[in-house]
Amino acid sequence: MIISQIKINVTNAYAGSIAWSKFLLASDPQPSGRVVLAGLHVTIALMLMELGIFKMLEHILGLYSIVAVAWSARWSPIS
Repeated sequence: MIISQIKINVTNAYAGSIAWSKFLLASDPQPSGRVVLAGLHVTIALMLMELGIFKMLEHILGLYSIVAVAWSARWSPIS
């Protein structure tokens, strides 16, 4: 399980660095290297995690899911 999570996180960090390089290539003719952008991506992710952004998103998405289930139960053809 731990190896699977590490593999997923490394893949996400690499994909994030590709996204950063594409974004910066459009705005800067000489973008930084992929390793620098991967480090930037991981730093931003760690900062968001430490600030508790994911807990806030989890709370908001939990409320949205309650509303969605209530709405779908209201308009369900079974009821």
